[in-house]
Amino acid sequence: MTQEIQQQIVKALSLEGKSQEEIEKVVSALGGIILQTVFLKVTESLSDEQIIRFDEVLQSENQVALQAFFQAEVPNLSALVIESSQEVMRTYQQS
Repeated sequence: MTQEIQQQIVKALSLEGKSQEEIEKVVSALGGIILQTVFLKVTESLSDEQIIRFDEVLQSENQVALQAFFQAEVPNLSALVIESSQEVMRTYQQS
């Protein structure tokens, strides 16, 4: 997860005064949810053929290949990450 998203989580949830351990716990939990949300949004935007390639790249666990796939097939990835982060944080704040 990028440092920017971590900072957004800390600020949005008013975690500035918390211990580093508490912050890491919340960021880690939300980071996983954000990642799942991003993957869902990515797959919704892909064609069937692209989804097959995306699955192959995920199965390879090759970070370089995954990054290359995102750059080639998901030009709006940064916007999806920000949007997903905001959605997850709003949901977390409401609960």
